[in-house]
Amino acid sequence: MDIQELGAIGEFVAAIATVCTLGYLAVQIRLSSRTSIAEAERQTLTGLHVQHALLWGDADSTRIMLTGLTQGLGELSDEEIMMFSARMSELANQYSIARRMGERKVIDDDMCRQVCGGINVILNSRGGREWWHKAAHAVWPDLSEEIGAFDGACFEDYLASLRGSEQAANAS
Repeated sequence: MDIQELGAIGEFVAAIATVCTLGYLAVQIRLSSRTSIAEAERQTLTGLHVQHALLWGDADSTRIMLTGLTQGLGELSDEEIMMFSARMSELANQYSIARRMGERKVIDDDMCRQVCGGINVILNSRGGREWWHKAAHAVWPDLSEEIGAFDGACFEDYLASLRGSEQAANAS
C-alpha cells in the first residue's frame, strides 16, 4: 500500500469521524435545548409560586387583594392601593414574561396558555381592570389587546365556581 492509498483511507476515516462528531453534537444540542426549556418552565412556575405567596400569603394580603379585586381601589387605603398595585404589576410582568417565552418557544404553548389564563382571570377582575386603566396602561399598552375584553366575566365566573365548589363541599 502506497502513500496515496493511505491518504485516501485517512480521508475516508476523517469523513466518517466528522459525520459521527456532527451527530454527537446534534444530540448534545437537543439535550441542552430540552434542559433549557425545562429550566425556563421551572423558573416560570417558581415566579408564579412566589407571586402566589405574596398575593395570598397572609390574612392581611388576602383581604387587601380580595377587596381590591372584587370591590375596586376605592375600598382600599393609600397604603393598601400601593400594595395592591405592586402585586398587580408583578402579575402583569409574569404575564408578559410568559407571553414572550411562549412566542419564542422557550415554554410550550399549553404552559403559556395556562400561565396567561390564570393571570388573565385576576387582571380581568373589577379591581384589576380599574388598576390597569388608572396606572398600568402606560406601562403595558397592549395588555388589554392580549388579554381580551376587560369585562370582568372570567373573574366573576371564577369566584362563582369557587363558591359553588365550597357550597357543594358543605352540602355533602
